[in-house]
Amino acid sequence: MKQDGYKINKSKNKAKTRTNVYIATTIYVKGKNPRTKNLLNIGIEEELVKIYPDLNKYYEEQITKFKEEHGKPIEEIIVKFKSNKNIQEDSRYMEDFGDVFVKRIFDDIELNETCNEIERKYKFKYSLYNALLFHVASRISRPGSKLDMYERSKTASIIDYKLGRNDVYRAMDVLYDNKAEIFKKCFEKTPKNIKRNNKIMIYDMTDTYFEINYEDDLRRRGKGKRDEKEPLIKLGLVTDEKGYPIDFTVIPGSKNECPSLIPLEEEIITNFSPKELIMVTDAGLCSKENKAFNDTTSRRYVTVNPVRKMGAASLEKYIFDEKNPRKTKDTKYNTPQKIWEKYNENLANIDSFIENCEQKENLIKENEYLKGIILSRRYNIADQVKPVKYRSAKDDRFICEAYFVTFNLRYALRERTKRNQKILKAKKLIGRVKDPYKPNNYEDFRYYIKQTQITKEGEIVEYDNEINYKLIEEQESLDGYYCVSSNYGFNRKLNHLPEDEIEKIEEKENEIVLQVMKNRWVIEDCFRLLKQEFNFHPVNHSLEERIKAHFMTCVMSLLCFKYIKNILKESGESKFEELTDSKLIDLLRRMKILHIVNENLYTPCSSDSEIVKACEIFNIPILKEGLSSGQIQKIIKMKL
Repeated sequence: MKQDGYKINKSKNKAKTRTNVYIATTIYVKGKNPRTKNLLNIGIEEELVKIYPDLNKYYEEQITKFKEEHGKPIEEIIVKFKSNKNIQEDSRYMEDFGDVFVKRIFDDIELNETCNEIERKYKFKYSLYNALLFHVASRISRPGSKLDMYERSKTASIIDYKLGRNDVYRAMDVLYDNKAEIFKKCFEKTPKNIKRNNKIMIYDMTDTYFEINYEDDLRRRGKGKRDEKEPLIKLGLVTDEKGYPIDFTVIPGSKNECPSLIPLEEEIITNFSPKELIMVTDAGLCSKENKAFNDTTSRRYVTVNPVRKMGAASLEKYIFDEKNPRKTKDTKYNTPQKIWEKYNENLANIDSFIENCEQKENLIKENEYLKGIILSRRYNIADQVKPVKYRSAKDDRFICEAYFVTFNLRYALRERTKRNQKILKAKKLIGRVKDPYKPNNYEDFRYYIKQTQITKEGEIVEYDNEINYKLIEEQESLDGYYCVSSNYGFNRKLNHLPEDEIEKIEEKENEIVLQVMKNRWVIEDCFRLLKQEFNFHPVNHSLEERIKAHFMTCVMSLLCFKYIKNILKESGESKFEELTDSKLIDLLRRMKILHIVNENLYTPCSSDSEIVKACEIFNIPILKEGLSSGQIQKIIKMKL
C-alpha cells in the first residue's frame, strides 16, 4: 500500500511470534540502491486484527493522518565521502541543464512528431529528434564546431543524445532536405503563452566569409558588409515583427540581393499558406519586381526608398516640398527649420549656465523633446510601370503606392556625427596620399575628398586634394529625412468619400506603416545574435548541403532562444522584466549540475534566484540537494 511516497512496512520479530507494522518511505544509498526507512510504528498486526475488521482502511487512515502532520516525505540519498581517499579519474562532471529548456520548447511545439514522420522515409538507426535537439541546444549552451560540440556533449550535457560522431553530420543532410516540414511545424505550432503575428514578415540579408583562396558555385567573391576579399555566402532571413524566424535562403556572395526575395516568398506561400502577408524590407531589396510581386489583394509591402539616391526632381518634389504641410503632434515645431533653430539656440544657451542649474536642465529636457518629434507627410503616387507578368488586368499597368516622408532630429544628429567622423579621416588622408581612391559610396570617408588636376609643362600632372565642402553641404541638407514606400491600405475606391474621411483613413495607415518600419530593428538584432553568440561564423563545412544545414541549425537555435526569452519576460516575474539577450545567454550557460558518477548522484552547482525562477517557469524541478539518475531522467521527460 502506497500513498504519496509513504507505504506500509511489516516486520516480524526474531521469534516470529508477532508482526510490527510501520509507516515507511524509500531512501537511496549512493543514489541508486533503494532502501526502506521506517518512520512510525502503528501497532502489532495480530492485535490490530482484533480491533479493526478492515486493516487496509485503518492503514490508509494512519498514512493520511501522518501525511497531514509531517507533509510529503523527503526522499533521502545517503552518500559517504572519505577525506583520505583521492577522487577517481572521470568520476566528476559539470553538466549543463540549459539543454532541458530547449527540449521543453521542442516538446511543446511537438517537433518529435515531425521528426518521427521524417524518420519513416529513411533507414537509419539514430534518432533524428535527438540530432536536431543536439544541434540546437549545443549551439545555445556550448557553441563551437560540430566535432567540438559532439565531444563536449558527452560529458557536459545532462541529456544523453545517443548519437555517434557520424550521426551528427549525416543528420544535417536529412534535416536540410526536410527543412520545409520542420519550419512549417514551427510556423503552425507555438509554445504556450506565445502569440505570433505571422501577417507581418521582415526580410533582410547578411553575409559571412570563408577563409579560402578559391571559389565554387556557392562561395563567391562579392561586395561584403565589411569589404572582405574572401569568398562570401549571403543568408536571407525572414522573421515576424517580434523577431521569431520564419524561413531563410542562401545565395552566392556575388549575387544581388533583390532577386532572392520572390523565390523565398513563393516558398513561404507554398509551404505555410499565410492568409495575408505584409513584406517589410530595407533599401537594398527595394526593386520594381519585388513591389509588383507584392501588389495583390493578399500581399502588401513596406520598403525603404533611399533619400540620398533620389534624383534632383524627386528631392524637390518629396523632400524639399514647402507647399505640402507636415503632420506632427506638436504644431509649434512643424518644420525642420524651426526644430533646428530651437535646438541650436538651446545648445548655445546651455553652455552659458553653471552646472546643476534648473534653467540648464530645462533646456536639456527641451532638446531631448525636440529629438523625439517626428514630422511626416504622405504622397500617393503611381509612376512605376508594373512588369507585364505581374499585371492582373489590362488597366493594372502601374504600381499604386504611397511615399511616407519623415523628418527626425535624432536621426539627423546621428547622420551628422557619422559624417563628421568620416571628414576627420579624410583630412588626415589628404596629406599622406597624393591620389586617393575615389569611391561612389557616401559611406566611405574618401567620398568627401575633392580632387583637381593641375597640368604644368609637359605631361606632368599634380593632384590637388581638398575637402569637398559643397558636397558636405548637399549631404547635410538631407540629414534626418527618411522615405518609406508602401501599398498597404492603398485603395483607389476612396475617391467617393469626403476629404476629411479620406484624411482620417490615411492617418491610420501612416501610423501603421511607420510602426511596422520601426520594428525592422528586430532582424538586425537577430543577425547580431547569430554572429556573436551562436557561432554563425566560421562555418567549417565545404559541401553546399552541409553549409545550408549549418545555417538551418543556427536559425532554429535563434527561434528557440527567442521563445525562451519571451516566455521568461511574459511570466510576470520582476526579475525577467528587463531580460536582455546577453543576460539570458549568461543565465543558460551558468546552469550547471555536478554529476558524481560512481555515486550516481546529481547536485546543482548554483541556486541563485534567477536560475530558481527560470526552472520554476519551465517546470524543471532540478534544484534539489541530491538527485539520482532515474529522477533526472523523469525531470527531463516532463512537459512545459
